[in-house]
Amino acid sequence: MNDATTERLDGSHRVNIERAAALLRQSQLIAIPTETVYGLAARSDDEDAIAKVYAVKGRDPGRALSVMAPNFEAASALWQEGPWLQGAEALAAQFWPGPLTIICPALAQVSQTLRGGTSGVGLRCPAHRVAQQILAEVGIPLVAPSANLSEHPSPTTAQAVADQLDGKIAAIVDGGRAAGGLESTIVAFDADGATLVRAGAIALDAINSALPPPWQIPVRHVHGPKSTRLLPTPANQPVSVDIFIQGSWRTYKEASVDALIQGLHTYLSTLSDGERGGAAWRAGDALRQDARFEGVCYLMDRYLRNR
Repeated sequence: MNDATTERLDGSHRVNIERAAALLRQSQLIAIPTETVYGLAARSDDEDAIAKVYAVKGRDPGRALSVMAPNFEAASALWQEGPWLQGAEALAAQFWPGPLTIICPALAQVSQTLRGGTSGVGLRCPAHRVAQQILAEVGIPLVAPSANLSEHPSPTTAQAVADQLDGKIAAIVDGGRAAGGLESTIVAFDADGATLVRAGAIALDAINSALPPPWQIPVRHVHGPKSTRLLPTPANQPVSVDIFIQGSWRTYKEASVDALIQGLHTYLSTLSDGERGGAAWRAGDALRQDARFEGVCYLMDRYLRNR
């Protein structure tokens, strides 16, 4: 879809949920709210629709797409039978719906395009009323990467989606402001065990507490925070992030670590390309000691990378 009219649908009305599902069944792309950011949804069983997602986002075709499903039963229908399902089911029982993506070996019929040439497929179950209603109505698992142009800020409002994708997708379903915060934690399973692929909203110790012992993730498989822009000097206040932008420091602070994490998406999305390029940052002691700090490092680098 290119330079066409993008419908704005109020997700609080049942008729608009039905309209969104109808567009998806017609292999159109729509933006829908999740508990973290807005996602760009398309049928996961339609090669043309999947190709549109890559084209609209300008996404590298070698980067796999995750898939949304309403529950574990629907997710496991895309995975091969194997011992890894024990670990996957344990995590889903504890954290779904919620910000956790689980990768397991995929069935042969799962699109190689959305898998980016890998053997597995990642599934998540969104904890958002509108996303769940659309999944139930369309009856098909949906690919749903963030509804942004590749390398641009992930949107937390319908208007932020429109600012990037208006005229390029069929519709935007407005479900209010998404909570923002950290992206989903990603855990991958195969015959050799489990691996933490990406730190995120759910800390590793919580993941391991839910996993049966054979599937717990050894610390040796986890690297330290990977931010290339994090400076060793802590921020002046315990619950804050200082960002060095174009020669001066700017401070973003909140009363709690949870509030700080939730607000970072909105704050970072206001920065211009020039401000994000070449930026550095430092975190307060309370944030550095939080179990989700590694996820914050990933988030900050995604926003502050050179353009």
